[in-house]
Order: sequence, then C-alpha cells, then structure tokens
Amino acid sequence: GCPPVLIYADDLNDFLRKYVDDLNDVLRKKHDSGTYKSLVFYLEACESGSIFEGLLAQDLGIYVTTASNAYESSWGTYCSGQYPSPPPEYETCLGDLYSVAWMEDRST
Repeated sequence: GCPPVLIYADDLNDFLRKYVDDLNDVLRKKHDSGTYKSLVFYLEACESGSIFEGLLAQDLGIYVTTASNAYESSWGTYCSGQYPSPPPEYETCLGDLYSVAWMEDRST
C-alpha cells in the first residue's frame, strides 16, 4: 500500500489498485444493503493506516485494525534467511509481523 492506494495481486501477475474512495464505496454499499450488523476489517499492508485514517464514515458499524499507521512499513517476517523461511525458489516473506502475530495467537 501507499497513501491513498491499496495494491494487491490478482492472478499472480496483475496488480489491482484500489483507492480509498473505491473501498469506502464498497463498504457503504454493504452497510446500506444490511448484509452485516457489525464488521471487523483487518488490513495487512505497508502504510495501511492511510486507507482509513480520517476517511471511513463513523456510522457504518465497522471496526478497522491495520498493520501499520499511514507512514510505516508493516515489517515482513519469515523471510529468506530467517527461520522458518520460504522455499528457496521464492524470494519473498511468508507474512508480516501483524498478520502472523494474530494468526499464530488465534491458532493456540
């Protein structure tokens, strides 16, 4: 991510860009259609706080938790050279401290 864009992979080759307004429009439509009473939204991305900081309407019944504030990395972990590390053919990290922490805590 980067203010005010969230970028994610689609089909491993294409990257989609979602802007703050696009995401807020989707969340507003979900709220207005009555598909949830309350919602917890987890977002793992660098600068992920920028996607919601001061921008999400307060009347949507959404609790947002993000990996970082609007200006910091989300800190990769389980990277090449660390333990555990990804298979040698992958030069990437398997997760970020935020998501790995809550998933590992949840599984215990």
